[in-house]
Amino acid sequence: MSEQELRVQVFRECAECGRQFMPPNGRRSRQCRLCRAAKTQAYYNRNQEREITRARERRRTQAEKCKARTAVRLAIRRGIISKPDACSACGVTPERLDAHHFDYGQPLNVEWLCGVCHGLRHSRPKPSSTVPRTLKTHCPRGHEYTPENTMIQKRHGGSWTSRTCRECHKARLRELRRQKRLAL
Repeated sequence: MSEQELRVQVFRECAECGRQFMPPNGRRSRQCRLCRAAKTQAYYNRNQEREITRARERRRTQAEKCKARTAVRLAIRRGIISKPDACSACGVTPERLDAHHFDYGQPLNVEWLCGVCHGLRHSRPKPSSTVPRTLKTHCPRGHEYTPENTMIQKRHGGSWTSRTCRECHKARLRELRRQKRLAL
């Protein structure tokens, strides 16, 4: 078994029942699926009235969205529209595709997107930046982000990832080594 396969199969002990389990999608979950489901069900049972009221309120305030989503689900079930296998923006074939509505008034006019692309469709650039980081094609020094020139760094626990230009990274390391030699 390769080192990468060993890293993927990391089992943890459930904090509630003590069973061994594999966290979903590499998340830092402390509970197995059964304990998490039981906890969620217990919360719902304790707060059932509040959750029902919240769902009714959401359906009332977002009625047009709810109707459009229902129309898409029914159209798929009836065979009026078909769900593709791949994201229409990036071409990836994820486990789940989302139907992105351009206009809720036209409920069957949807674009099928993976979760990342769907999030990008809804993201708004921050005032300090006009382009979201994921859409940038070059590093600040002008090197292109290609698969050969890009390092993907994942924070321990998977809370965030970042892209780093290999050329700039090598230049920083050379500069640090040079400064270290001069300091000796």
